[in-house]
Amino acid sequence: MTVAEQSAITSLQASPKHTGARFLVRLARVNLVSGEDGAAQKYLNLLAKTLFYGKWARSMMPGQQDEATRSQLEAARAGLIRTDIVHQSDSPRHVLYALLEANPDNQVAREYLLCFDLMCYDLEQFMVDYARYPRPGRLYHEAILIWLSQHDRMTPNNVTSYGIDLSTVDRMNRFGRNPDGYKNTYWYYYLNGMYEAAKEEQ
Repeated sequence: MTVAEQSAITSLQASPKHTGARFLVRLARVNLVSGEDGAAQKYLNLLAKTLFYGKWARSMMPGQQDEATRSQLEAARAGLIRTDIVHQSDSPRHVLYALLEANPDNQVAREYLLCFDLMCYDLEQFMVDYARYPRPGRLYHEAILIWLSQHDRMTPNNVTSYGIDLSTVDRMNRFGRNPDGYKNTYWYYYLNGMYEAAKEEQ
């Protein structure tokens, strides 16, 4: 939450004339979730005077929130990281681990973690994270099939143990014959990533 607040303040400072209702909305939300009602009230008072956010701001005022809003705030607070950590934006994995440790049901953090592994082409780490935080999804299944193939474990039993339909294996075989016909797959993304990496090594 501290990083989110810092980002909003930095964005506000960098915006033309140092204004921007969207940044104030983010600051209000951060402070509401953090339980800093006094700071949140400051931003909400400013937003209450705006055309587009006035109604929202008045509904979020501490002491004037309805039951649904209070429940949403409590749910958000339940997922907060309770320990201080050093955060680096170029290595978000440990922050995502901390979020999932605080709230294993944090589906957004789970998706970010798994997709971060895939975007880094790190299938070994992906398989470790997937074992801890399994999540259904076509891209995840495609990545698992690459990993199984790399480790000579592409057997029907291994495939189905991950909940992958054998028809996906047939689709992977068709991809091998015509990659350009499957540009919306992780297989295509991974193939191009490995090709670019090989070019850089030459």
